[in-house]
Amino acid sequence: MAEINIISTIIEAISFVQEMSGEVKQEITDVTIPIQDLKGFDSQRGIETTIEIETRLNISLPDGLNLFVSKDGTRSLNLQEIVKQLLDILNPKGK
Repeated sequence: MAEINIISTIIEAISFVQEMSGEVKQEITDVTIPIQDLKGFDSQRGIETTIEIETRLNISLPDGLNLFVSKDGTRSLNLQEIVKQLLDILNPKGK
């Protein structure tokens, strides 16, 4: 899957969940950190957005995966890092 398709899908999914939650549309760029930069984007919206991404990409992500924080859970990720994490899952090295 092409990186540009993943970027646009993630942005669309985030925007959709934010809009459905009653938030005003905000610009999302590759340096946007959803958890910090988007009003009302919390862990629940992260789950909802992850499900929306799975649906839009027709994929199933590992249970318990939070695309919006680092693997060790200590840092919120920006869009560019989220895309990289998703690409690593979809295209594991050696396969």
